[in-house]
Amino acid sequence: PRWQQPPWFHRRLQARELVNFVRGHGQIDVVDTFPVLASSALRSCATVVSRSVQPDLLYLKEELKGIGSPLRNRRWLVDRTTVEILRRRVKNGYRNSHRVLALGQSEAAWLANNLPDLRERLGTYDVAPPAEDQQRLAELRAPRRQCTNNLAGHRYLWLGRWAHHKGPQTLL
Repeated sequence: PRWQQPPWFHRRLQARELVNFVRGHGQIDVVDTFPVLASSALRSCATVVSRSVQPDLLYLKEELKGIGSPLRNRRWLVDRTTVEILRRRVKNGYRNSHRVLALGQSEAAWLANNLPDLRERLGTYDVAPPAEDQQRLAELRAPRRQCTNNLAGHRYLWLGRWAHHKGPQTLL
């Protein structure tokens, strides 16, 4: 059954489904996704922006530490291989992305130091602004809603983070 497949297998299926979705729904200008879904096939369909949300590579590094030794963990080889495949997919996703966005300056610095080929495509973003700034931004946005026809022809697809504990159901 599908649920018994390793996590990297599900990501591969999701990446394929994402490309099929983009190809099947006309021109999508920007696809904002996490790196394991940023394939070369997706790059050929649209501008790809990958967000380093948690950050992926540091989480995978911690998972490797938690696997322990082959003497204490009977699944050591399977677990280590799974983490290595995911780590490789994250790095390939960054390479396939037109732009990589890091959550904050410290993560951007870490990525720039550890993956120097990203520096030219690396940017940052911050989490939600404080409530008072959100109110002010809402006031600034309100008049713009009348001008939405000027954006005709631009479509934007954003995919939030998918995690194993949320279930392996269909991505889209």
